[in-house]
Amino acid sequence: MRGGTIAGSDLPRFKTRIRVATRIMRDFLNLPALPDIDGKIEAQRQTVAALTQADAIRTRPELSLLAVPAIPDTMADLLRKSIEGVSADAEARLTAHLERHRMQTNGERWLAEGAAYVADDSCPYCGRDGLADLPLVRSYQAHFSEAYAALQNELSALRDTVERVSGPTLQGQLRTLTAQNAASVEFWRAHCEINGAQFPDLEAALRDLDHARGLLFPATGRFG
Repeated sequence: MRGGTIAGSDLPRFKTRIRVATRIMRDFLNLPALPDIDGKIEAQRQTVAALTQADAIRTRPELSLLAVPAIPDTMADLLRKSIEGVSADAEARLTAHLERHRMQTNGERWLAEGAAYVADDSCPYCGRDGLADLPLVRSYQAHFSEAYAALQNELSALRDTVERVSGPTLQGQLRTLTAQNAASVEFWRAHCEINGAQFPDLEAALRDLDHARGLLFPATGRFG
């Protein structure tokens, strides 16, 4: 072929090429249609992608289990526990005093800590002497006994446990693990078929957990 024209000597060879190309095209067009050809192409694409990411697939960690927060089995018994040796009158007097001064939140703790600083029957706050003769102070002494201190320590430990299994640190860990799991599912979805992979509504669950924590905290602080 010269200058866009076919030389006489090239014509047989050119015709032969056309016949071969025509036969190949005809054979291709006569091939039977494969069922689900798009699915087979996608499967091969995933196979090729998997081969190019073999190291990433081999080292990809499994999905992480989300630990279900667990409150100690002894919590209910501990919250029902009472202090022996404290009269109803002393309890009533102390309760009225806390309500009068709006000290229901952490008021008992404040009074218990202050009672430990009484020296020579003198008030560490105002300097008044003769505290032992005051009915309210005697109520403090009856209430803030060794039994009170022991129970307060138990409740403080329970409060720490409630914070550990439901507080911001635990909630942050759950959010991180859920995000990592979601990323892993998307990674595996590119290499294999995953049906129905759906995570529960974590934020709704955490709101419920936070609500329960808000109810438990006042209960664990009822003596402090």
